[in-house]
Amino acid sequence: MKKLIGKYSQINHPLQVVGLIVVTASFFILAIEPISDIDIWWHLATGRHICQTGSLLNHDPFGLAGRAISPDREIILNGYWLSQIILYKVFIFSAEQGMVIFRAVLISLPIVVTFLYFRIRNISFEVAILASLLLGWGLVYVPGLRPNHLTLLLVPIFFILLAAVGFSAEMDEKKQYNLRAAILLPPFMLLWANLHGGFLLGVAVLALFIVFESGSILHSGNPKKRLMILWGIIVLAIFSTLLNPNGLNIYMQFIQSQGGLIQQKSSEYLSPFVLAKRDILVYWPYFFALFLFIAILFLNRLKISLTKLAIVSFLFLVSTTAFRYAPFFISGFVVFIFDKYEIRRRENNTLKVFTAGVTLSLIVLLAWQAVRQVSESYRVLSENPVNERRFPEEAVAFLQSHELSGNIFNHFNWGGYLAWHAPGQLVTFIDGRSLNLRLFDAYTRVLWLPDKTKRILDSNQIDIILVPRLNPFTGELYKLTDYLWQTPEWSFVYHDEVSMVFLRRNAFPNSKLPEIKNRSVIYRDVLKDIAFMEQTSGMNRDLYAAQQFAYLRLGKSSSSQ
Repeated sequence: MKKLIGKYSQINHPLQVVGLIVVTASFFILAIEPISDIDIWWHLATGRHICQTGSLLNHDPFGLAGRAISPDREIILNGYWLSQIILYKVFIFSAEQGMVIFRAVLISLPIVVTFLYFRIRNISFEVAILASLLLGWGLVYVPGLRPNHLTLLLVPIFFILLAAVGFSAEMDEKKQYNLRAAILLPPFMLLWANLHGGFLLGVAVLALFIVFESGSILHSGNPKKRLMILWGIIVLAIFSTLLNPNGLNIYMQFIQSQGGLIQQKSSEYLSPFVLAKRDILVYWPYFFALFLFIAILFLNRLKISLTKLAIVSFLFLVSTTAFRYAPFFISGFVVFIFDKYEIRRRENNTLKVFTAGVTLSLIVLLAWQAVRQVSESYRVLSENPVNERRFPEEAVAFLQSHELSGNIFNHFNWGGYLAWHAPGQLVTFIDGRSLNLRLFDAYTRVLWLPDKTKRILDSNQIDIILVPRLNPFTGELYKLTDYLWQTPEWSFVYHDEVSMVFLRRNAFPNSKLPEIKNRSVIYRDVLKDIAFMEQTSGMNRDLYAAQQFAYLRLGKSSSSQ
C-alpha cells in the first residue's frame, strides 16, 4: 500500500489533468442548486432596465421609493451595474437554467486558477489539489447567485496577481518586483469597482501591501529600485476605483452603513462564530482554514513574509465581523500561506506519503459525493431551476391573468421577484435593496403592529397585499396574517402553499373576482406551512406558538390534533 501511494505521489501529467478535471467537475455538480436568492431578481430587473433604456438609474423604477432614496442607500442604485448587465445577458441567453450553470462556473473557475497558480510555481500536485479542494469547499458553501459571486471569482485572482508582483522578504538582491504583473492592477481594480462593492476589500489589501512592503525594505536596508514605480502603480489602481457611478461616495457610505439597520436585520452580517454558536450554520471550511493558518504559523515555525501575514490577518479580522467576508479569508490563506506546507512536505518522506494518501482519498470522496448529487443536479436543470417554495410564482401568475395592477404591499423577499416578473404592472412596497429606510420601517410595522397597519397601507395607497402567512426564516406567525383574517376591509381572493393575496374592497370593481368567504382556510394553510417547515428544519418555539394560535382560531384543541 505504501509503495502504491508512493507511486501516486510521482503521478504523471495526464493523470494530474484527470485529477484536476475530477475535482473541478465535482464542485461544478455540487454547485448546481435551484435559484433561491431573493436579490437575484432585482439585479436582473436592473440589468434589463439599463439595457433597455441605455442609461443608469436615477430613481427606483420598480417601487414606491421612487426618487426618495435614503442617503446611505444611494450607492445601491447603480453600484452593481456591470454585474447586473452580465447577469441579465446570461439570463436572456439561457434563462433560469443558464443562471444555475453560471453560478457553478463562477465557483469552479477559481479552483482551476488556484491549481494552475500552484503548479506554475512548481508546487507539488498534491498540495495544489489540496489548496483547490479547500478553496472549492469554501466557495460552494456560499448560497445563491448575485454580483457577490463575481467578487468570489475575482478575489483569488487578485491575490494571485499580488503574489506575482512579489514580496520583498522572498527576494534576493537580483530579484525585483514584477512590474508586468503590477501594471495589470489598475484595469483590474477599475473592472472590479464597476462589478461589485467588494473592490473596497481590494483597496484595503493594496494599501496594506504597499505599506508593509515599504516597511520591510526600509527595515532590511535592501533598497528595491522598482518600489517607487510600484507605489505609483498601486496609487493609480486605487484612484481608478473612483471611476464608478458612485465615485468617492461609495467609500463614505460604506463607512456610514457599518452597523446600520439593514446590517442588523441581515443574517449574512452575523459573524461565522455567532452563526455556529446559534447552530444556524457551521462554516466548516472557514474553521478548518483557520486551524491550518494557526498550525502553519506556530507549529511549523516557518518564516512568512510580514506583508503576507498582515494581509491574511486583516482578512481574518474582517471575516469575524460577517459571514459574507469569510470566503475572502479562505482565499487569502490558500494563496498566501498554504504553499508553506510544501516546504514541510519536501523535507519529510513520511509527510509525502501522508499527503499523497490524503489527496487521493479526498478526490475519491469528493467524486463519490458528486456522483450521488448528479441526479438531483440534473433534476434542478431540467425541471426545477427555481425554488418553488421560495417565490410566489403562482400568485404572480394569478395577478397577471386578472390584470391587477397598482401599489402592492409585498413581502421583503418577493419585491425583486415582482420587479422582474411584473414590470410596469405592480409598484412594489419594498425589495432587497431597501432604498428607502422609512418604507423599511413601515414594512416591519405593517407585519408586526396591527394598530399601525391601516394607516400605513392607506397613506401609501396600497390596493394589493401579497404575503406569506409565516416568517419564512423563523416560522413566526405574522401579526398581519391575523389582521387580514379579521378585517372586512380586505377581500381574500387567492391562496396557495406559498402565499395569499388580498385586495382592498371595491378597489377593482371590474375584476369580478370571487372572494373566498371562508377565511378559516388561512389558518388551515398556516398548519400546512408549519408541517412543511417542521419537516425541513424541525419544530421550534416560534412554530409551536404559531401552531397553538392556529388551533385557537380554528376552534380546535392542540391535543385533538
